[in-house]
Amino acid sequence: MTPTEFCVRVLGIVPYLWQCEAMESVAMEQPTSVVAANGSGKTARLVAPLVLWFLHEFPRGQCIFTSGSWMQIEKQLWGAVKVYQHRFPHWRFMSEELRTPEGGYAFGFSTDNPGRAEGHHPKIGSDVDPVFLIIDEAKTVPDCIFEAFDRCTRKFELWVSSPGAPRGQFYDSFHKNASLYKTIRVPSTDCAHISAEKRELDRIKYGEGHPLYRSKHLAEFTEDFDRLVLAPNLS
Repeated sequence: MTPTEFCVRVLGIVPYLWQCEAMESVAMEQPTSVVAANGSGKTARLVAPLVLWFLHEFPRGQCIFTSGSWMQIEKQLWGAVKVYQHRFPHWRFMSEELRTPEGGYAFGFSTDNPGRAEGHHPKIGSDVDPVFLIIDEAKTVPDCIFEAFDRCTRKFELWVSSPGAPRGQFYDSFHKNASLYKTIRVPSTDCAHISAEKRELDRIKYGEGHPLYRSKHLAEFTEDFDRLVLAPNLS
């Protein structure tokens, strides 16, 4: 079952076109990097459904995800995953981990210690217990974690974030290393739940060239990003 079919038939949701594109890219084993406007639904409607799809299709699989913020994992990602807990009555949804009866699992960590990101490999084979690596809010994750993940034998890989400053491995995936990834840029105009009125208000208030507007709505990396302060619910 493809991720899009899984979302519709199992989870009961209809993803946006960009979410379908990203999910199908991951399923085709293409390293995929997504930069998306603030509030686009990247964690709730892309990352969380992919975690569940992966364990549904590979019940002995290993899904490891990280973020620069534990709150992002605990409140955003785990919260989004547990919305669908009732659809998988035989799975164990724990405080920091999800396990299937067959021995598959998903767990997340937030750390600057690359040792926790290393050592993830199939124990049987990539068709039985493959590894799926996810970096959420990738703009905040130090390069050493990306490098540690490169030591792992993964079948699926997803990087996703709102845009940040024009530096680091996430930024490079859209620029000097773009040939290595399926890259997807998601402006707020691709998200029907973000109103045109809100977009226009921000345009009038800040101007189209302001780094906040370019980051928040155009999904552009901006040099002045580090000076911006965005509310947590916009991430």
